[in-house]
Formats: sequence, C-alpha cells, structure tokens
Amino acid sequence: MKKLLCFLMISLVLPVLLCGCSAGVTGSDEAGTFAAGSSLLFAGAEESSVDYEDPNDMTMGEIKKLLDEYLSENGTHLNSAAAYYKYINDELLNHTDPELEHTEYYAQIHAFMVQYKNSYADFLLCKQSTGFGGYLFGNRETVDSIMESDSNIHLTPVFKTIYFELSDEFLSTTVNDFALTNNAANNYAN
Repeated sequence: MKKLLCFLMISLVLPVLLCGCSAGVTGSDEAGTFAAGSSLLFAGAEESSVDYEDPNDMTMGEIKKLLDEYLSENGTHLNSAAAYYKYINDELLNHTDPELEHTEYYAQIHAFMVQYKNSYADFLLCKQSTGFGGYLFGNRETVDSIMESDSNIHLTPVFKTIYFELSDEFLSTTVNDFALTNNAANNYAN
C-alpha cells in the first residue's frame, strides 16, 4: 500500500517540480479548517515582499497563502475544505482558471495543489473506509496506514472521527523537500 501511495505521489508531483516553470478565505466544516491571507504578491504587482533565490524553497504554507490571496482577489470564495479540494481538483484536471497560469509562482502553486489534492484524496479514502459519518468502524488497517504517511489526516480522541486539517509539518515543507522525498520514494519503488 505504501509503495502504491509513493508511486502515485511521484507520478503526479515530480513532473511539475522538474518542469522549471516559474510563474481570504476563512472557515471550517466537517472536513477541516482552513484560512487565508498572504504577504506575497503575484506577477504584475509592483513589488514582492518576499524574494526567493530559488522559488522551490517556498513552504507549502507560503504557497497556500499565495493561492488564497489570488482566489480572494479574483472573487472566488470557498467556504469549506471540500470546496477548496473541488477547486484544486478541477484546476488540475481541467485548467478551469486560465488566469492562474499567469501568476508569478504558478509552478509552485501547481505543486501545492497536487500535494493538497493527494492528501485530501487520502482523507476521502479514510472516510470511505470508516463507514457511516467518518467514525472509525471500518477498515482500521487501511486508515492507520494512510494516517501514518499523511500528517493532514487526524482522528478526534473521543469519538474517533476522522477529519482533515493541514498540519504544521505539511505547511512548513518546501517544494524542494517534497521533490527530495519523492525522488527517494521513486528510488525505493524501483
């Protein structure tokens, strides 16, 4: 199972990271908590408050802030983690927001979206494996295996309900960190 998850992450993320491209929502729901806000600016802005020698040194948290700011500036208000996932999934599969490609850090935003999509898809698989209402009645082995490798999936202590929330570990990971992890996983899988 872990090899399959590693392979899927590698096949989706690595091409984005290697392409060399460089280009306020707050709320919560049953699927998690999310927030917006950013001090980073997009292409066409007068100046950037953060300058990266290597944009792939940006953390997922910084990239999420970029995406949240972009969404807010363009009138897209996503009121749940599920809506955030739907936007990201639609963008990755169908390029439904053509203006996003014109942002300064598009490659990094794209890498963030792939990581978010994979993590939220893991969450959905856990919820499906648990049975009614997300309570941990179902396939505990599958859920434990996924939760071991995905820091964004959490379990409430009392009712053993699964929920999604971006972890500090995820938000502090850089694009380069994910690339290194994926390269290591790819070498392990081969």
